[in-house]
Amino acid sequence: MKYFGTDGMRGTFGVAPINPFYFNVLAQALWYFYGGLKRVIMGRDTRISGEAIRQFLIDGFPQSVEILDGGILTSPLLSRSVEHTKSDLGLMITASHNPAADNGVKIFDRAGMKLPQRDEEGIETVMDEIGKEVRNRGHRIVGYEVSASYTMGDEIFQKFDKVVIDCANGAAIEFAKKAYRFPEVEWLGVTPDGSNINAHCGSEYPSSLIEKVKDRGAHLGIAHDGDGDRLLLCDGKGKIIPGEAILGIIAIYLGCIGRLSNRKIVTTLMSNQGLERTLKTYDIGVDYV
Repeated sequence: MKYFGTDGMRGTFGVAPINPFYFNVLAQALWYFYGGLKRVIMGRDTRISGEAIRQFLIDGFPQSVEILDGGILTSPLLSRSVEHTKSDLGLMITASHNPAADNGVKIFDRAGMKLPQRDEEGIETVMDEIGKEVRNRGHRIVGYEVSASYTMGDEIFQKFDKVVIDCANGAAIEFAKKAYRFPEVEWLGVTPDGSNINAHCGSEYPSSLIEKVKDRGAHLGIAHDGDGDRLLLCDGKGKIIPGEAILGIIAIYLGCIGRLSNRKIVTTLMSNQGLERTLKTYDIGVDYV
């Protein structure tokens, strides 16, 4: 792939293809590739370069495209909002867990799913064919307040009296303060300044979280990354909880309340086989990809 990586376009801001020209061309290519777009919703994390990239993308779309600006929000919430707003695409301006100097864009289709590789390859081909003219299309942007429903009952939160939550100075801050309703919470990484996202905080740097959990005698530690699509947990002793354990707990909980479709989960081939053996005792199957 020439422009796209494992999850959208990402790299150092100002260095091709993470610069004004390529973001403008990307927007034009998306419009041509999908045969015309009527509505696009955008969101971004807290990086200082996010607002500029937002404008570069907007300038690439024809004026016929309605742009919904969700402001600062997490990638999962942007993904859900695409279908909710009946948008044709969702563009999340973020470099995820990368340092603040990086930025990029994740693209979601009208169902809120990541683009398949064949689409990315086709978009790259169109980008190369578009030419070198960069135009400002003069859009009128519609502000859009994204909201989410939080379905976990309060009984879940009451099981943990004291919790430490690290938001990585990123996009998850507002979401986390609404979604997590623990009796006592100590917050870390909630003072973004545009340059401190993921800076020795969040899920990529759990040492501060672990130290605070042990120091405060908390029962649980939660850390997100810059765009809120990664989660790390530690217990009251500061021990990191493996991803398979988290997946297993969620699967068992959803199975018990009748909300696990087909009583199956999907995970990668790299998952510990103990997950499959444990879930089998609860009559929950595992498919691998």
